[in-house]
Amino acid sequence: MKLAAALVLAAPLATAQDSRSHARAIGLNRHAQLVEATLDERGQLVGRYVTVGNVVAPGEPNDPFGGVLEVRDLADRGERLARLELDAQLLPLKTFTSPPRFRYFPDLRGEDCVLVIDSDRFLKLMRVEDGHFLGSVDPTFAVLDAVAVEGDVLALPRHEQSIGHVRFSGGGVDPSGMHERALTGAFVRSAGGADGEFVLVREIDGELVVELRAPDCSIVTRRGLGPDVAPPEGPRSGHLVRCNARREGDSLLVAISDPHHDRLVGRIIACDLLAEDGPALLWDGRPWPAVQAIQGDTLDQSAFGHVVELLPDFTGDGVPEIATTTPMRFLHTSGVLVIDGRTGEVVTERTFGIANRTGAGLSLDPTGRFLLVTVLPPGYPEDLTQPAWVQALRVPTEDRPTLERVR
Repeated sequence: MKLAAALVLAAPLATAQDSRSHARAIGLNRHAQLVEATLDERGQLVGRYVTVGNVVAPGEPNDPFGGVLEVRDLADRGERLARLELDAQLLPLKTFTSPPRFRYFPDLRGEDCVLVIDSDRFLKLMRVEDGHFLGSVDPTFAVLDAVAVEGDVLALPRHEQSIGHVRFSGGGVDPSGMHERALTGAFVRSAGGADGEFVLVREIDGELVVELRAPDCSIVTRRGLGPDVAPPEGPRSGHLVRCNARREGDSLLVAISDPHHDRLVGRIIACDLLAEDGPALLWDGRPWPAVQAIQGDTLDQSAFGHVVELLPDFTGDGVPEIATTTPMRFLHTSGVLVIDGRTGEVVTERTFGIANRTGAGLSLDPTGRFLLVTVLPPGYPEDLTQPAWVQALRVPTEDRPTLERVR
């Protein structure tokens, strides 16, 4: 089945179906990807980000029949630069645990491209300018991660309880043949970008095991995290476990996020896959053990660990830091935490006001200097019609170890 697509520049959303002639996009900004960001000569943030939403008919916000991808300007109140309409639902409904169904690649072999899952669950790479297809893969339940390497797109699609490895190249689609039973996976990033290495998180004989794989899918190293680390339930419980991996010097930090570890209370498992002088496990849990004892299950704390970004090391211990969303607190406030990757201690935090939630998205720009936070309004995910917004923060450094607002 062909995926319908059209590029629209600064024009209202339209559909060919007469009964849906007043269709509109909802949910925009609930998942956003920071494409590029820098400061101009006046110290103002400039760049682009990408956001997606669902296309719905009037009065039917929970019955989307399409999706829309928008490229927006960071500098001018999110002015829309371009829009791509798709025959696909791009925003998960009523859930925090599903990842976004898109990945945007600027200037891929000279063209802006997007990787999406269409309405028939086919994973497709397409050109943003005109919707031209560059390749597709058999039905996919989710894309755990995707990166651009030397003009090709590498992706880790999930198929039920297994993970595949796919390369979209100028010559078509090249499945590597890898089809491993695993909980989750992610490509390894560094200050220089990604080179195709990736990690897989697996459960082997009841133990949580993390593997580093080469671009050809061969195993580089494998480390078990020990009998005391309870493996996430993963696909068996119906939610998706995710992870992130970042290399810095002699360290390769892997952060495994398990937002439904204990009913509504999330956790993070942090390990250094290249540690030579001790166990791979760095820490497991939450940085505030008193939260559950104080609040019990009265507030949703699954926002902690739902989304994670790994930041460049600024504490000087050689291990990248972890940015993640906080749980709902007193007065229903939530925000972003920066946690020391080695120790699990909170380094800095920023909240976003009463009743706002930050459990949907964090996106680090390619330079590692800016972090884009999706801030959700009260009522989400039950009410998708309220507008969300994005906030850009300056990533902490050794000289300035705080999250500072830059727009």
